[in-house]
Amino acid sequence: MKQPSYLIGICLGTTIVAACGGANVGAPPAAQHGALFSLAATQPVRPPKERVLWNFTGGADGGDPIGGVIADAAGNLYGGTIGGGAPDQGTIFELTPIGRKYAEKTLVTFNGRNGSSSSGALAMDASGALFGTTVWGGAYGYGAAFRLTTEGGVRERVIWSFGGNLKDGANPDAGMVLDANGALYGTTSVGGAFGGGIAFKLTPSGRAYAETIMRAFGGDSDGKYPAAPLTLVKNGVLYGTAGGGGNGCSHGCGIVFKLTPSGTGYSESKVYTFKGGSDGSGPSSGLTFDSSGAMYGVTDYGGGGGCADGYGCGTVYKLTPSGSGYTERVLWVFGSGTDGYYPMSNVVIGRGGTLYGTTWQGGSGFGGVVYELVPNGSNYEEKVLMNFVNGADGYDPRGNLFLDRDHRLVGSTYVGGSSEFPDGTVFRFTP
Repeated sequence: MKQPSYLIGICLGTTIVAACGGANVGAPPAAQHGALFSLAATQPVRPPKERVLWNFTGGADGGDPIGGVIADAAGNLYGGTIGGGAPDQGTIFELTPIGRKYAEKTLVTFNGRNGSSSSGALAMDASGALFGTTVWGGAYGYGAAFRLTTEGGVRERVIWSFGGNLKDGANPDAGMVLDANGALYGTTSVGGAFGGGIAFKLTPSGRAYAETIMRAFGGDSDGKYPAAPLTLVKNGVLYGTAGGGGNGCSHGCGIVFKLTPSGTGYSESKVYTFKGGSDGSGPSSGLTFDSSGAMYGVTDYGGGGGCADGYGCGTVYKLTPSGSGYTERVLWVFGSGTDGYYPMSNVVIGRGGTLYGTTWQGGSGFGGVVYELVPNGSNYEEKVLMNFVNGADGYDPRGNLFLDRDHRLVGSTYVGGSSEFPDGTVFRFTP
């Protein structure tokens, strides 16, 4: 792996923000398999063109790249899978461009002791070291955080095993973000003092890492089950979402929260509590900030009727600073025909304020869509750029999206692929 000169992702300061799949609080998922894709967001000058770059086999190369990918300066792609590998517990892979094709290299095969099922996107530091989490495995079986280096040979080591005590969290579904000092920040979807998950910090100390529990979720009217990555902004402040808790809905409609360094710990404040109606419910992605300080995200449900037994098909929302708080505005409600439903990927901001993302179901092929929302005055117009139809292009896109140096969107699908190897593909789509 070549040493990168910059990190590609949704960059805020020195961090990469990833998106992840939904919470896994039961047994490890069966080994279905998935796909990575690259979608160009350049100005359209020719008819849409899609090209398959890689087809996962579900064997040694892994399957189910549900968390998306990141890239280094050379254009190499890195990601994790929740299936595949010899014990079928997932892998970490590298995809290297060679001419018009990509070559795959499996960097890590998980076996339980070193982690099991990587469902969140990776993070990379300035030296090229990779950091990530697994939902299961580690010393106690409840998930692990790991560090991976490739210079002079591939070396992976677990830097934290979750579930070692009753206050620690379990099942870290999302990836982690890095600060300039090498500290890592993330969430677990369950566990902690109240059973609703935690927000944690891992601080390097020599070869070891020390854990700080920044917030234990699940108290009265508090958020629960955070399964999306945190966003790190200036002065060490972190923003995140919790898919449950708050008020309304059967288990709460979810919240957007803020963690602010305070003395030796962190103080939490609620930025927004979802109501479950037209404003959406179940915030399922990390947050993306624009230059004015407004943040964008998606909810998996809500927005209106239909879908999920009437709970709604999901929304894209914007939170704008207003006085000492934020005002929420729904930019798009899914479920009106073939525009897709159940968005889970983060929102990516492109040229001219155009927003991009994916839904993991719906569309003409019922396997999800890639959408764009184009500003039109004070409103947005939606356009479906691609329908996933359970073919060679893959389907069920849920994970992290980012704009690469050529202004192309790069992400992943959970399942799909060719008839010979229906375990996921890598593809590029140029609108």
